[in-house]
Amino acid sequence: MFRVLIAAAAAVLLAAPAASAATPAATTARPAATTTFSVDCRTTAAIKPDERAAVEGLSTTLFQRLTAGQMDTAFESLAPEIQRSVGREPFGKSLDFVRGIGTWGAPRVTRTYLLDVAGEPPEETTSCEGSDGLPEAYVAIAAFPRQAHVTIEADVAGERWGFTSWLRFKDGRWDVYAIDVRNIGVGDLGAAEVFALARTQRSREHLMSAWLLYRAARALAGRGDYLSLPLRTEIEDEIRDWDASLLEPGELPIFWTSGRITYGVQDSVVAGLDGKPWIQLQRWTSVWAGEREIKAENRRVLAAFLKEHPDWAESFSGVELKTVHPDGRQTVSTLYTPARGYYEVGK
Repeated sequence: MFRVLIAAAAAVLLAAPAASAATPAATTARPAATTTFSVDCRTTAAIKPDERAAVEGLSTTLFQRLTAGQMDTAFESLAPEIQRSVGREPFGKSLDFVRGIGTWGAPRVTRTYLLDVAGEPPEETTSCEGSDGLPEAYVAIAAFPRQAHVTIEADVAGERWGFTSWLRFKDGRWDVYAIDVRNIGVGDLGAAEVFALARTQRSREHLMSAWLLYRAARALAGRGDYLSLPLRTEIEDEIRDWDASLLEPGELPIFWTSGRITYGVQDSVVAGLDGKPWIQLQRWTSVWAGEREIKAENRRVLAAFLKEHPDWAESFSGVELKTVHPDGRQTVSTLYTPARGYYEVGK
């Protein structure tokens, strides 16, 4: 079985409250009849400059510390109870993940949400509306009088990554309550553009490409457990409403045959190559017959895939099949593009 990865994303939650919060949903927190509660969410332009500078400055500084590998100073930015809950060593491993992604470009603050909360929130999320009165985001809330969510973007290795932080104000200072880091775009393609590609492929009844692109769009629209975009809800609703005979909830029911072996897609996340959308198939093998045999088998499998799904080239730049050694320390990749044909990369 293979795992299919599309266009480039991974996610890691660096810190989270000890009490888990539900993923923000498309519902606004409303007070119960017997509860005195209110929440005011101000978006970027409506926040006072000094307040905005404080939360955006802390989030940007934390981003710079994480991407520079400054584990001690980054860890000290977390709320004390989060430090105790997460622990320094697990936090350091998450930092290794961030640094291992590549060389990070300059951070860009994209959205800031400042919330004033009175009383005990009866819900775990609330909506923050833009100037048009429509929801811009659904954000997690907790029983802190003042809290904020800041989203930052940065480019790395031809991809666009998102850094989302949840902050709270306590004892006269802002500190970090939760962090999420994940891929949100490949080259010039973000969630909205990939969503449009998925709809196009669906209209043409190219089920494999459409399914992969829907999954990629959903992943790229994600911002973690504490902030959710309306676009992600729209994508998820459309996936659920897609009544295709070949599609089962949560599964990709596309199979193809190479010789006497039938291959199928086991799972999918978002991945990519050189800042362009690629289909990447990943195979784990229990028998390593040698690099030469692995390359030959890779080409046979890729040829079967390309024959079964000729429409892939309408949305993707190439296809890669990566076979992983049983010990996980060696891989052999066979790639295909229309211009170059088959070629291999090993490490």
